[in-house]
Amino acid sequence: MKYVFFTLMMIGILALSGCGQKAEHKEVTKNEGATQLIGKKAPNFTLKDIAGFEVNLSQYRGKPVLLVFWATWCPHCRVEMPQINTLYKSFKENVLVFGINVEDENSRILKFISDYPMSFPILSDKNGDVSRLYGITSIPTLVFVDPDGVVKDVDVGETNISTIDNWVNPYIKEVKTNGRSN
Repeated sequence: MKYVFFTLMMIGILALSGCGQKAEHKEVTKNEGATQLIGKKAPNFTLKDIAGFEVNLSQYRGKPVLLVFWATWCPHCRVEMPQINTLYKSFKENVLVFGINVEDENSRILKFISDYPMSFPILSDKNGDVSRLYGITSIPTLVFVDPDGVVKDVDVGETNISTIDNWVNPYIKEVKTNGRSN
């Protein structure tokens, strides 16, 4: 009986803690995971969007790109994705956003999108290869890539939308001033 109570209690604690990290991953520090990519070229990848079209990151050099690693089961993603979508609508001419779903079935992704419509492309990382390539140990994680393909910043956990504004605004101002970014 004690074992059953303990198990139920642990399940409750894990459920209430959100999705900051999977059980097998340790806490992320500034020296681990995706943050190690800051200042380095973003690893190139090719993933399919939910319609089956291939997207290759290197195709988008010359434009800043926001990569949003997320999952359908993540409560923080359910809060963050609609906020990112709203923000994206205001800067989509100047900054690209790709939502990279980590290891969900397409049916779950489609259900999520029907509940939370997204204007930006959703890519499926069903096997988790790209999330491993980027050192993603916790979701949601946002990776901001500048027009030269260099990772400028990483934010792990539910992101304050003003953080994204701070990342993209210099590029938006540059485009408005000079007609191009960087």
